[in-house]
Amino acid sequence: GGTPLAAGLKAALDLAQQARGRGLTPTIITLTDGRANIALDGTASRVPAGTDAELMAQHIAAHNIASMVIDVSNRPHRALETLSSRMMAPYIALPRANAQKLSQAVSGAL
Repeated sequence: GGTPLAAGLKAALDLAQQARGRGLTPTIITLTDGRANIALDGTASRVPAGTDAELMAQHIAAHNIASMVIDVSNRPHRALETLSSRMMAPYIALPRANAQKLSQAVSGAL
């Protein structure tokens, strides 16, 4: 299905900024099984969707918000590794993830 990754990152950034404004220390954890294929304007196109997602990742990094990218697809996506580097965040490939594996990955990375 569609992956509006940029929109999800934008929503996470907005929420993180609100939390920081209330004195909290936010962390963004992106859990996905695919590459961006829905652009911020809602069009279904991989190239603009990927560009938008990378731009939002750079905004997250520019705001110094702790983050990580967890790739739960069966085969890791290089695009998600690139996204995590733009976000200045750890990238974790975690195929067949379950609650215990996710908890361990998050605890280990943060």
